[in-house]
Amino acid sequence: MLSQRDHSKKIKQQEHVTSISETKHQSLIYISNLPVDVIDDSELERLIIHRIENSLRIKLNDVKCYGKLGVGFIRVNDSQLKDYFIKDVQKLILDTNESTTTVTFVEVLKFVSYIVLDMEKDKNNLVTIPTSDEVKQAWFELHKWQTLQSCDQLHSQFPNIYRLVSTSLEEILRSINQQNIVIKNQIRYVYYCATCSFLEDLPKSITRDQLKKFISADIQLPNISSSTLAVEINKRSNNACIIVTDIARKWSTKSFLHLNERIIYRKDTLPYRLLLHPVPQTLTLNSILNHGIFSGKITNHKHNEENLIIDLSDKYTFDKCMKNPSLSFDNQHIIHIEEYNVLNNIEQNEIDATSWYETEMLQYKPDIMQFLKEPRHVILSYKWNAQIWLEQLKRSISMNSNKTIHLLRMTVMLNTIGTLCKKSYIVDNREVKLNMNSKLRTIIYNHRSKLKRSDKMSLTTVPYPKTNVYVVRDDYFIVYEQLIQKGKRPVLVNIANTTNYNDGYKKGEEGQEEDLFRRSDCFRSLDIDLEKLLLKPSEHSYCSHTCQLESLLKDFPMYPIDEYGAIYTSGLTIFRQSEEKGYAYMTRPLENVSLISIRIYENPKLEGHMLASKYAIELRKKIENIFTIAYHQNHDSLILPILTDDIYRTSFDHILKIFQSVIEQYAGFFNSITFVISDKQYSKCISNHPEINNKLFQELDGMIVQSMKIINTPNIMYGSYRFLSDGITIKDINIFDLPLCQYGAKCRDIYNSNHIHEFSHPSLCPQEYLTGTCTLTNDIVHMSLLVHQNQCQFWWRMS
Repeated sequence: MLSQRDHSKKIKQQEHVTSISETKHQSLIYISNLPVDVIDDSELERLIIHRIENSLRIKLNDVKCYGKLGVGFIRVNDSQLKDYFIKDVQKLILDTNESTTTVTFVEVLKFVSYIVLDMEKDKNNLVTIPTSDEVKQAWFELHKWQTLQSCDQLHSQFPNIYRLVSTSLEEILRSINQQNIVIKNQIRYVYYCATCSFLEDLPKSITRDQLKKFISADIQLPNISSSTLAVEINKRSNNACIIVTDIARKWSTKSFLHLNERIIYRKDTLPYRLLLHPVPQTLTLNSILNHGIFSGKITNHKHNEENLIIDLSDKYTFDKCMKNPSLSFDNQHIIHIEEYNVLNNIEQNEIDATSWYETEMLQYKPDIMQFLKEPRHVILSYKWNAQIWLEQLKRSISMNSNKTIHLLRMTVMLNTIGTLCKKSYIVDNREVKLNMNSKLRTIIYNHRSKLKRSDKMSLTTVPYPKTNVYVVRDDYFIVYEQLIQKGKRPVLVNIANTTNYNDGYKKGEEGQEEDLFRRSDCFRSLDIDLEKLLLKPSEHSYCSHTCQLESLLKDFPMYPIDEYGAIYTSGLTIFRQSEEKGYAYMTRPLENVSLISIRIYENPKLEGHMLASKYAIELRKKIENIFTIAYHQNHDSLILPILTDDIYRTSFDHILKIFQSVIEQYAGFFNSITFVISDKQYSKCISNHPEINNKLFQELDGMIVQSMKIINTPNIMYGSYRFLSDGITIKDINIFDLPLCQYGAKCRDIYNSNHIHEFSHPSLCPQEYLTGTCTLTNDIVHMSLLVHQNQCQFWWRMS
């Protein structure tokens, strides 16, 4: 017996049916895709009338909506007005409190409904599933629908679901309260005006009830009825079919489902997938794919040894293949065809030409963020194959395909992010755990940072009698690991991207910093926004003007890195090899790596083959700050990159001498300083400037710099320490003190007390002070970077 509420509702629906029937000779404009977040029909009608009146200046009195079905109609007496809506207006945007929806005006609506057999209740479902004709006949006998256009089994993976298409709203409204139908002694559930979608590659253990809860949570309807949401899971393929109607139509607006820590993308169609086997090596792949039985309906394929998996877009072609389960080639080879039911685990799929590089990847712009804003694309879960990637890169380089090269490097970064989120990877069939340092630390140094206050000099001797300088053609992380194995405490210097700051790695650009991001968990330190999006935030602080480490405030800028500042990172984990090795996983991650990131000038002004004085002096200050921070953080070994950009190759001799000047200042403060250049950089560098080879490997490599005896002399630098005029007290150790005098040691006002208190100048030449003479007076670089007695007069007394 119907309740009073249901009885009233039924009478109201019957009145609407009568109303529609009575207007069949008048003009009806159907409305589809009504907003899913407005439940009240009257509110929908008011919203449409108001929107049409405001935007089209047309007053309507007869608008009827059925929010439960997502459709409605407008009755007009003017056929020209009907044509105007259908042909000219076509669509209209409706704004509700929760969303923006585009409704469509059409002359004829097709109403899609679904009948679902509960497979879990019927243990003999494989035997008792009726044919489409049997379902259609039973439906007609019950409802007498005259406009039922089709009734078909939905998909081979879901033979218990039937799709019905009709064109009569009247018939829908007459039948809508009859949600159950009995066919062959089995109860079927009917979902009128419903939407169907699919989820692929679900966890094997998930149940129907669990999946319902996840969907209900995503659409914020925790107590949703099974009369509006149907979920069916095919356990052989790990795919699910989702059917929604009424208030559950919210699901149709979603792009993906949050499934614990995974994102499963919602799909409107499911391919018809076939397995062909065995595929003989003597047959070409094209000869199989172009076979007439497939009628050109193959949308995707994957070849794996003797197996070939193909996706078909057409059910008719699929049925034809299932009726002819073998293919003959030249009367010699027989290939069997069967439905592919057990889909590969998504994490077992390799990134290859078919699955990514030569298909979907090419549809995107090189930028990782498009895969992360709508969380985790399937590419983040695929397995890495270094050899396949390297072959793709070499081919793209040979074709000079710059965009593809960027996309390939972008793919590495996506795989790195996926690996870090998973916290493990596979090498040689062995799982390697990523023990990312929970105490990873990032310190920002800027122009206000003070490392040590002015005090009496406590250091009497430097830590080492000499500093060894090496030049190595190798990967910088291999050099780093070798130093660790020798018991050293190295730090690597990272030349940060100057133009895009830390964005270059997101877009697949080339460079030391970008390579570092692709090989490690570096973004945890240098990209706070991405870290917050994907992982638990690590510790970030800045060195203040009081020598204290202060927690990083929300609005404290990390980028751009200060002119003479740096970012110090400790606790990084490196787990990928170099680009030359296809970014293959390392058999053992390199943990607790330390890094100093700085930025250098992108296009410094040149004077001949030398940097202009201003840039040379400022570059030396940047290098000096690297050494200062490294020593302050108790490192005994420095790993430095070779500057190989065109402009720096032009002034290479000048730059090496600037480095040498700083190395001499820090002689004995470090055990070793290693310049690293990769084979790729070396080849590029030497091919255009062969003289650099001599500079690097004959003058710099193997150089030994003896430490100086510490003498309390004003304005001589010992590492980071500079004595004041009393010869006892050292100056504050700051990242930035006074503005640098662009003339350096050549400054003519160096004896002017006002000038030297406004600008910072180089220190005294220690060789001249200790021995009385300088052997480098003919070296213009040395003379411009260090003050000599004939230049300074009594400057040291005034400073």
